[in-house]
Amino acid sequence: MAVPEFRLAVVERFNEIKDTEIQDMIDNLVYMSTVYQTAFERNFERHDNMWGRHLLANTAPSVMEIDSFAGQAQFLIDWLQARVTWLDSYFNNREYHYRRHLDWLLQRLN
Repeated sequence: MAVPEFRLAVVERFNEIKDTEIQDMIDNLVYMSTVYQTAFERNFERHDNMWGRHLLANTAPSVMEIDSFAGQAQFLIDWLQARVTWLDSYFNNREYHYRRHLDWLLQRLN
């Protein structure tokens, strides 16, 4: 994101959707994991985490230790919420905008 105009467009779009579309997605995950918990748990137990352990080889051990669908769903929800918080603080940091813009200008001048 070396072009300030593109960076600004990304930040503006993120700010437009963080409290609507992104939050709706997280709310939908909470809803679906609650409404269908019994069926998802049964599937989770029957199919060894549905994807099989070999496909999750690069997954953090703490994730592999979660032994229920509800636990996995909560991990995903918590991770998404933390990621949105991090992106919000990153994108809306004034230093981020000024530093990147200055770098871009200096490259153009050299």
